Amino acid sequence: MHDGAEIPSLLAQPFALNSAFLKFLGELKVSKEKANLLKKQFGLIGGKNVTDCINRIMQQLMTPTLADNYSQFGRGSNNHNFSQTVACKIITGALTQYRKFSEAEVSHALVEWFRRSGGRLKIAMSKGTQQRTVERENNEMQGDEDN
Repeated sequence: MHDGAEIPSLLAQPFALNSAFLKFLGELKVSKEKANLLKKQFGLIGGKNVTDCINRIMQQLMTPTLADNYSQFGRGSNNHNFSQTVACKIITGALTQYRKFSEAEVSHALVEWFRRSGGRLKIAMSKGTQQRTVERENNEMQGDEDN
């Protein structure tokens, strides 16, 4: 599974703002090279089962604040449909190819991960980490617009 070569990470930190996340998804749609690199990165993330792998991948991809605005199929109030994103396709491809999980197992694990996003958000808010992450990402987005 791992050939020993170091894979550069495309994710410095999880996304906190939907605008930044959507921009990243747009870049993945345009660049097959980036999409394949992310697929390999996700495929090499360890875990004892599909749920553990999804937890590790999604924690790298989005903060609890952003996750609270998504669900696997877009159900619920103000929820975006994660299953239709290129990120979902990359995660599913990574875990079916590299870890040999079925698409149904991956989808179910994502449903459960999003179902629990509200609880993770409450914990993060109590620690005060989410506001700082959103502020940092807002500043980065402003810097991109200025250039």
